[in-house]
Amino acid sequence: MSISAICSHCKKTISVDKRPNLSCPECGGFVNLLILQRHGLIIDKDTEKAELAAATDYFKNAEFLGASEHFKKALKANKNSYIAQYFVNICEIYLNETGDVDVIECAVNAVCAALKLMTRAGIKLDEKQRFVTAMLGEIKIIIVNSLNSYDELYDYDIAEYRAKIISELKKALALFNTDGEAMMIYLPNVSRNMLEIADTAIALCHKAVQTVAIGAELYHPTSTEYSALTALCNEFNAYAVSMSNDYDMRKYVPDFTQCDLLNENVESRLQKFDAANKSNAKKYLVGDIDEYNSILKDCEKAVEFIYRVCFKSMCDTANAERHRLLLAGLRFAVRLITPRIVAIDKKRVQLFIGNNVEVEELCGVVTQFLQAVSQNGNSVAAQAVLREYYARLYDALDAYFTPEHERYSKRFNKIKSDNSGEYAFYERFMFACAICAAPSLTDYIKYVYKDKNRARLVKLCKAAAEAFLLLRDYDVAALEQSNFHRPILDVYNSVMRETGA
Repeated sequence: MSISAICSHCKKTISVDKRPNLSCPECGGFVNLLILQRHGLIIDKDTEKAELAAATDYFKNAEFLGASEHFKKALKANKNSYIAQYFVNICEIYLNETGDVDVIECAVNAVCAALKLMTRAGIKLDEKQRFVTAMLGEIKIIIVNSLNSYDELYDYDIAEYRAKIISELKKALALFNTDGEAMMIYLPNVSRNMLEIADTAIALCHKAVQTVAIGAELYHPTSTEYSALTALCNEFNAYAVSMSNDYDMRKYVPDFTQCDLLNENVESRLQKFDAANKSNAKKYLVGDIDEYNSILKDCEKAVEFIYRVCFKSMCDTANAERHRLLLAGLRFAVRLITPRIVAIDKKRVQLFIGNNVEVEELCGVVTQFLQAVSQNGNSVAAQAVLREYYARLYDALDAYFTPEHERYSKRFNKIKSDNSGEYAFYERFMFACAICAAPSLTDYIKYVYKDKNRARLVKLCKAAAEAFLLLRDYDVAALEQSNFHRPILDVYNSVMRETGA
């Protein structure tokens, strides 16, 4: 009479007779019944069957503690009882849903442990298929529900939400790295359940990577979080496509609502300001500079929001909403590199645009917007915005730079020797003009096309930089030591490259 046992070498379920010394029919290893009995490797099928039946009744009635105890007894009766092993892990999840148990890690372990024992148990193919199909149906529900359980956290602690999602998705990814053949991924119901998990993961990556506005602040993922989320999204997408040829994650788009609300607010404030500033605008002047600077602060925020939605949210580059936002972002960014000119007396003005580092950064953003708009087949619109900007910038700077430069040229020696405020004014004015005209240089806005006003601005920038350097006797060493004035050297070097001088 044969008995069922587990080989101490290959761990597979085998059928042997009651002779004391035998060879394993699977691996050929030496098998000793006394040793097998001592290590609990003799299978008690009757006990296993009875315990599984009792455990199943408890489980169906959601009495998971009782079910767990009986599944553990079944596993003790047969260490290769994949069904008992699987449900021991599942009961642990259900018993500790609100506790410290790591649901996704436990769910993945449940699958891996059950598959490991299933390959040892030597069951028929149809039994494997039924079990794996049922198992993945339940595991899918557990994992998807667990992943979606952090939605409330999204509304009040976005940083913690991102950390949780990244951590949980890394654990869920382990399920997809499991042996696909053992999991029978080729079965339609199995692949369908795995696809749903992958799709949920992809949706969460798109959600977590978004920049959100909370109060007056924007909260965007760090570079580390962004890299992690994009990498996870790409991995899950690769699995999703392998299971469904027509899967397309481009169906997930950012929520543009908050971005649009901010844009509308900024646009409304700008329109009201421009309407009230009409008389000053004829002279390229800003009347209420404090109000305008306040608007530009919001404009900066809008540009950052648009930039992150368009370039840092995994948004499909062909999305129509993205096209619209890119143009809005381009117009706002151009506003930010347009100098604010304020009258300081009846004859003189002061120019504000920010330091050279800020100008360079903004010009980099403008370049990205221009290139993205053009890549979407709308280079005409991109160039139109830039042409209008250069025309307005040249007219404004020329209106004040040219007459001042002429006076400067005629009275250079007197200005140099004058200890009054005239030297300080011209130094400050020429420096500001050079920085304000710098966006005309291709080192700043890397978008090349023919534009007469851009060419004029390059000449103006060169003249302003040279006027400033002449006031300083071309003392490059001293300028390099100045945190404030050192950028004029960068501007001048860019001018020289631009003009081939």
